[in-house]
Amino acid sequence: MEIVLDSSVLTDMFVKSRPRHELGRRLSDYIKKNDIRITIPMHAILEVKSAIDSERLTRGQGEMSKEFFTEDSPLKLNTIPIDQKFLREYHDLSISYIKSGHLIFILIAKKHGYKLITEDLTQSKVAKSVGIETYIMEEFLDKYNK
Repeated sequence: MEIVLDSSVLTDMFVKSRPRHELGRRLSDYIKKNDIRITIPMHAILEVKSAIDSERLTRGQGEMSKEFFTEDSPLKLNTIPIDQKFLREYHDLSISYIKSGHLIFILIAKKHGYKLITEDLTQSKVAKSVGIETYIMEEFLDKYNK
């Protein structure tokens, strides 16, 4: 199975003070245990790093997990650069208007036929409207973690 994870879900996995951290940790454990491959746009790593840096500044805690960057990581990450090639290969006019940050995740999931996991209800609604199998973390775990 291959999935696309929205930045907020990745952040929930790695930032302990987030309200959904426990759910994110459970999702991370399930992904590792079942060798699921995660595809994300490269900028998602910067979004997670920014959230972790914010935690460090405001709460004195938070560190980017090395799992994100190593070849032998239990999290199998495939990153996609957002560049002119991406715009040529992923552009899809059938998707209704949504903020570009959310659109990128939808375009990746749609092009590859991957499931999308997001906690953003607007992003979820738009993704479902174009036929993407979309879940919030709890729904995904309820369906697959039996």
